[in-house]
Amino acid sequence: MADFTLPHRKIGALSVLTGFGKSISHFLESVRAGLYARDAFERYSVMGDAELARRGLKREEIPYLVMRRYLAGGD
Repeated sequence: MADFTLPHRKIGALSVLTGFGKSISHFLESVRAGLYARDAFERYSVMGDAELARRGLKREEIPYLVMRRYLAGGD
C-alpha cells in the first residue's frame, strides 16, 4: 500500500496577516485614487471654457480624462 498525499498550502498566522495587510493597502490606494479623481474633476469643472481650451481640453472630455488618469491606471 502506498501513501498518497495531496499538496496543500500551509496557511499560518503570518500569511493570513500579510494577505489582510495587502487587502487593506489596496483598499486605501483605491480610496486615495478616488479622492484624487474627485479633486481633479472639481478643479477642471470650475474652469471656464476658455481656460479649458487653453489647456487643450473640452468640457465633455473631463470625466473621461479624469477616469483614465486616476482610476484606470492610464497616464
